[in-house]
Amino acid sequence: MASFLQLIESKSALLDTFFFHQKQAEKCFQKVHIGVSKFQAAVRSFAVRKRIKLLRHSAVAVQRLFRGYLGKLRFREALTQQQRIERQKFFNFSATQIQKLYGRVQQSFLLIALK
Repeated sequence: MASFLQLIESKSALLDTFFFHQKQAEKCFQKVHIGVSKFQAAVRSFAVRKRIKLLRHSAVAVQRLFRGYLGKLRFREALTQQQRIERQKFFNFSATQIQKLYGRVQQSFLLIALK
């Protein structure tokens, strides 16, 4: 009977030791888990910041290209408009010159006809 009581006592001591070590292991696991979680959060935040920086840089590049395209387009429109105005001025000048010459020729024919 004494050996049975010793066995039960050693069994309860063994269980107490087991549960004590299990709680210690859980505490260690929680500390490791918290540390790993913080590390993962830091890595993820770094990756997100890097991605946001890349997206921001990409957005700036797209805006720069589009604004350059719009500037070139506006310049071409202004140049075309300026050329159109210059061409119209030239045609008006040419028409005026032709009209002057035609008037002189017509006057000379009238003078010849009157003589």
